[in-house]
Amino acid sequence: MNSALELVLDRLENLPTLPAVVVELLERMKAENSSAAEIARIIALDQALTARVLRVANSALYGFPRKIATVKHAIVILGFQEVIALVAGMTAFEQFGGRQDARPGLATLWHHSVACATATRLLAGLVGYELSGQAFVAGLMHDVAKIVISQAMPEMVRAIREEGARGDLPRRAAEAMVLGLDHACLGALMAERWNLPIAIVEGIGYHHNPGAAQQCPEAAALVHLADVVAHRCGFGDEEVEDETAVSPQPEAFAQLRRLKVDFNESYLDRVAAGLEDEVERSVGFLNLRPREAAPARAGQGVAHGS
Repeated sequence: MNSALELVLDRLENLPTLPAVVVELLERMKAENSSAAEIARIIALDQALTARVLRVANSALYGFPRKIATVKHAIVILGFQEVIALVAGMTAFEQFGGRQDARPGLATLWHHSVACATATRLLAGLVGYELSGQAFVAGLMHDVAKIVISQAMPEMVRAIREEGARGDLPRRAAEAMVLGLDHACLGALMAERWNLPIAIVEGIGYHHNPGAAQQCPEAAALVHLADVVAHRCGFGDEEVEDETAVSPQPEAFAQLRRLKVDFNESYLDRVAAGLEDEVERSVGFLNLRPREAAPARAGQGVAHGS
């Protein structure tokens, strides 16, 4: 193991943990005898979590025609695993970069994360993916490791950029050279450490390589294609990682055809057409501060890929 990877893993162990109530909810998620009433009681002990659950349950993420007034009702409608996954994932994102950062690059990365989550939600709805909330969280957190590296290990950011410039390498290859793993793998390790559901872990870990996902390939495919759409629409990180950032992998289409037999590039166009407005809605129900959208890069419209 190289010294940089040892340092990364050491700092990963020292990252703050999730709030105790969220940890308890994740433990209840694994228990076979958990009930909606019990989960609602735990959430009700935290006013901020209660407000978050109701805000998300009544948001465009689900689009229910009637208002959901109680946490217990939200759990009955959505399922307690979906509610817990949303609470845990959104708490983790907010704790590790969910508020905008004025430092160069991080504000753009923040907006890209919200755009990817939004596109993931829209794609999940089009193909009928049942764990749409977990897919949304995976999209929201797919680049969380970049945020953590920037905040906790700024010296590594410099080393990655220098390695990329020296070898003319894309971002992910430079990360692997310096750290021993890329941001997707590191993000999956973080999600595992927080005991997040496997759909979120694999959605993060395989968002650049959805064909390698073992247990939740549809989640990985959704995040991968959403990442592509976000980049094409101009909601991109300042450093394009490699060609997969704007070119969808065929395996992702194959995986989603298990859910929607006619799934093709036209579905990406449909998501892209309304993405900017939908991103602002996501900013609203996430209760995060909006910023001016990044301008689309020349030549990065939503043209059909191969």
